[in-house]
Amino acid sequence: MDGDYMTYDKQKEELISVCHAIHSKGMVSGSGGNVSIRVDGGILITASGVSLENTTEENIVFVDDRERFSSRFRPSKETALHLRCYAVRSDIMAVVHVHSVYSVALSCMKDIQESCIVPAYTPGYGIRVGKLPVIPYFCPGSERLAMEVSSYIVGRNSVLMRNHGLVAVGKTLDAALNLAEEIEENAKIHFILNGNGCYLSDAQIDELHENYH
Repeated sequence: MDGDYMTYDKQKEELISVCHAIHSKGMVSGSGGNVSIRVDGGILITASGVSLENTTEENIVFVDDRERFSSRFRPSKETALHLRCYAVRSDIMAVVHVHSVYSVALSCMKDIQESCIVPAYTPGYGIRVGKLPVIPYFCPGSERLAMEVSSYIVGRNSVLMRNHGLVAVGKTLDAALNLAEEIEENAKIHFILNGNGCYLSDAQIDELHENYH
């Protein structure tokens, strides 16, 4: 396993770059958040207890499809969540889980609509995210959380977790990160407007999909 892991130089460089970008953008704090990329035979994922700011080649962990690893670093406690997302979508190559402030604030709101926690304020959000669902709270790192998240990722690229954070997936690490940023920006707009905003209608979002998909 270690021999295979050492061949993933380009993927590790990409993973490190995105981890550092996530931290510099303030989308995580402390050792929160986790990022992975699909490789032959498994995934490369960030280590448990290591800040994304401090991610290096040494502390990236290779985990195979049966959750086995051989490293002095333990993989993120959300490894099962990442593996389940890859298992349900063969086109996914990257998974990003962040605790960005405005998105987390959305996930903590009372009296929300679980199928669409926040309206779409911009065309970019409308076409790339649409109606963002939020799942109930489950213990971080639990199999139940992994199953619930992956059940949504089957049909979309993002989901919010109650009182926890955001999961975004994509065909590349940059695509997954861009999606997470789009959601964070829309959440920020929502709080700035304080309920007085003009958002896109379902018909306007449908028109976007007709024109750009």
